[in-house]
Amino acid sequence: MPINRPFTRELQQAIDAYLQQPDADARVDRYSRRIIQHLQGVLAREQALGDAYRDQESDAMAALRVLFDSQQAVKPDQAANDRLCAYLEQGNLDALLPALLRTLLPLAEAKLAIDSPRYPR
Repeated sequence: MPINRPFTRELQQAIDAYLQQPDADARVDRYSRRIIQHLQGVLAREQALGDAYRDQESDAMAALRVLFDSQQAVKPDQAANDRLCAYLEQGNLDALLPALLRTLLPLAEAKLAIDSPRYPR
């Protein structure tokens, strides 16, 4: 789960493009600027928290690789995200569900802190 698309550069380009040529309709422009304000908050949080999130994600995926290998749930040569998806698709979560939740829930909360910090938890 990398910092997802649209990436920082893409968001900033979209913001800049709109600000260079705003909508002529005042209501649309006001709404668009509110969206831009929200996106600028996401960008600021991503800059402040993104490196820590990527480190946390890397640690979580390493832990899941060890967990999957110990259970032989998926092939050891697949990429970590592919392995996680394949394992989840199998639906055999009972034995590993507590470990999955302990690993992935904090990661999801860290991502929410960037994307939507007011999301109820």
